[in-house]
This record gives sequence, structure tokens and C-alpha cells, in this order.
Amino acid sequence: SALYLAFPSQASTEVIERINFARQDFGRSYKDTCHALYTDVEPKLCTYGPAGLPRILLFGDSHAAQWLEPLILAAEEADWTVQSATKSGCPASSVTIWNDQRRAPYLQCDEWRQAVLSLIEKDPPEIVVIASLSNYRTFDGSKPIYGHAAADRYAAGLASTINRIREAGSRPVLIQDTPQAYRSFLD
Repeated sequence: SALYLAFPSQASTEVIERINFARQDFGRSYKDTCHALYTDVEPKLCTYGPAGLPRILLFGDSHAAQWLEPLILAAEEADWTVQSATKSGCPASSVTIWNDQRRAPYLQCDEWRQAVLSLIEKDPPEIVVIASLSNYRTFDGSKPIYGHAAADRYAAGLASTINRIREAGSRPVLIQDTPQAYRSFLD
């Protein structure tokens, strides 16, 4: 195993088993079926904490979903409630994403994002926490956009989303994307 090569003196069967278990643990939003999948267009909001408390909404893709459990813990300590609105491969940025696997624009993402923004506008939480993958390919209406041009379109879409959240009366909070290792030493 490559893990033995990386950590020859510390690797044990138990350590490898725990790491493999962690690799399969996608978090609470998946376990609670709150995370919308690729074909879903309706938000699957889950609420953690009692009604009537100040509210935080977590908004974004799976990179946002990873923050749900820490947000719940922080909210419990501060007497807040957390809601989760996350969707696979779908950032909060108001831009059409190009889906390489389907070789098509990800229009279900656009519809889902609009539904979440409408919910925010109808019943604004105090805080909207936004997190997502940072390097999406975008779609300009006729073709996929890559590289710096995609990043510029993504940034403009994120600014648009943030403005809508502010106009609704919520405070947007951005979490920078988690650094990624592009190769697993366990594979």
C-alpha cells in the first residue's frame, strides 16, 4: 500500500481502516438526505436547532456541506439555528456551470440556486454562509468556458449572489475553498 510507503513506521491496519472509513463519511447532510443530488431542482432544507432562534443558512455545493457539522456545533453554543441548502456540483455563484461528465450546461443547478435565493428573499436568515469548489467550468450560452475566463464569470456570479443576499437583509459570509490533494495515496 502507498500509505505504508508514506508512513512506514506508523501505518497499521487500524489506521488504514480508519482512514478508509473517513473517506466514505460524507457528513451529516448526506446522512440526513438534506443534500440535493444532480437532478434535484427543489432545495432539501434541513433545520438543526429550535425555531425562533437567530438562523444561519449554509448555501453551496458539497464543499459547503462539509461545514455543516462544525456550524451546528458552533450554533448550539451560541443559541442559533442552522439550515442547510447544498447540492452536488452546484455553487451559490449565479453562473451556469458546465458539467463535464454530462457534457452539458448544468441547468438543474441554476433552477435549484434560484429556488434557494427565493427562499432567502422570502424569509431572510441573519447569516448566509457560502462555500464551494473554487474552480468550476462555466457556460456562456453556447460553449464551455475554462481557465481565467471561467474564474472571472464565476466571480461575477458570486458578486451577484452576494448582492441578492444583502438586499434580502442577510449577512453573507464566505468560506474559502478547502485545499485539494489531486492524488490519493490510498488508491
